Amino acid sequence: MNEPEREKMKFKLRRMNTTDIEQVFALEQRIFATPWTQKSYEFEVERNPASEQWVVEVLAEHNEWQIVGYSVCWLLGDEEGLVAFHTQPD
Repeated sequence: MNEPEREKMKFKLRRMNTTDIEQVFALEQRIFATPWTQKSYEFEVERNPASEQWVVEVLAEHNEWQIVGYSVCWLLGDEEGLVAFHTQPD
């Protein structure tokens, strides 16, 4: 992708929700030989009060938003730890 095409790309950052887990897990499997499990992401999104999850989306073909990156942060006391931050490999 050349620079002018990259500048025209539209991105957004938003909180991960349960409907994102399937896409995030598919991306995780592409990136890692030993990925987190889908259940791990379900736990983070649905049941871990100390966890914040974010996704980065790009407006792709057919005007559909596609997840190209994600992060998981844990809030521990007055500190926030970045547990995972991953982007699409290509």
